[in-house]
Amino acid sequence: MLTLPIFKKLQLKQNKFLTLNLGATGVKCLAFYKNDGTMRVIGHGEQHLSPGSLRNGIIVDKENVTDAIQSCINQATQNVEGQIKDIIIGITGDLCQETVTTAKITRANLNPISMKEINVFQTKIIESAYLQIQKDYADTTGNSDTDFDLVTSSIVYTKIDNQKVDNPLEKTGQTLEIALYTAFCPKHHFITIKQITKKLKLKLLAVSSQAFTLLKALKSSELDSNDLVTMQIGSDFTCVCAVFGGAVVASRNLHIGRKHFVEQISSGMGLTIDDSNKILYSYLRGELSQSEATIVQGCLENVLEIWLEGVEILFKDFSGVKTFAPLIYMFDEGSVISEFNDFLSKNAWTKSIPFKAPPKIMVLDMSNFSKITDATGTNLPNEFIPVACLSYIYEEVA
Repeated sequence: MLTLPIFKKLQLKQNKFLTLNLGATGVKCLAFYKNDGTMRVIGHGEQHLSPGSLRNGIIVDKENVTDAIQSCINQATQNVEGQIKDIIIGITGDLCQETVTTAKITRANLNPISMKEINVFQTKIIESAYLQIQKDYADTTGNSDTDFDLVTSSIVYTKIDNQKVDNPLEKTGQTLEIALYTAFCPKHHFITIKQITKKLKLKLLAVSSQAFTLLKALKSSELDSNDLVTMQIGSDFTCVCAVFGGAVVASRNLHIGRKHFVEQISSGMGLTIDDSNKILYSYLRGELSQSEATIVQGCLENVLEIWLEGVEILFKDFSGVKTFAPLIYMFDEGSVISEFNDFLSKNAWTKSIPFKAPPKIMVLDMSNFSKITDATGTNLPNEFIPVACLSYIYEEVA
């Protein structure tokens, strides 16, 4: 039986809230103040996680993760008056099972469509989507025992008698069709998140798919948000989402991300992980000597070749997607490594993938999201895009 999470609407007096993202190597948090039509960042924090605290996105060491979240929140709120307890937490692409399910019914009568009728119909669609993602997950991983919880659902479109309508409520018609986007995450992960927020005395407003909130943010920007591909290069994963009609219709994951480049530098240069991180940052800022930069480039290329092979296989593994839109938005931790973009652009891997045209690759930047303003006096790194975009659902869940 599918249990749907229910979030109570809260009366917020200060319009302040937190957004938080968990990655394999660390926690990121932003403190926001909602001011008219903008979301003002009033604090940010970042806390390293001990190796093994998260594995493939799943919380393994709950105590360490809890401490890291508290430390991260303390950093984000150290210059903020009063306590902020309301929080929105993102689920990374490698954990989310996402799909768009379309269903059509012939109505028994021509009475105006009621909210109860819509809710009953949506519940049936969600149950159908749940069975589909559970099957897909079992086919992909061989694990058929994992239970999932719904974390995000959103109507893509509604039709009455084959005609699109913005809102079917109180309208009449013989047939009703709804296309519903849903995102699920493993139940045990969702339960662990609720346990941690309860221990920290936080009010969990929502747990949301990062792909969903990114698309919501894109729809408020000047960028194309209808038909595209998103490529999230996280700490230990790469998640590719096929987007049509402004919704994720399917996603696939590859367990290679930024940390694997750091590990390769560590192995190739005989450095600790911490020192390898520093070397990578220095390389990205152009601060290394020519000889050091050449060694780092060699380390990166070793992983990039494997990564690109995986990306090509990943695209070929999509089911139900005949062609891909020729626009790829790249974001998250790995996107700051320009070699990702260069490798995708220079290699002929797209020739074997059914893109409608040669794809254009764009690395997203914080400046693309004008609704978010930084009141801290510091320029937020682009690695904060996933956690920043979570703010776009605040008005819906607050």
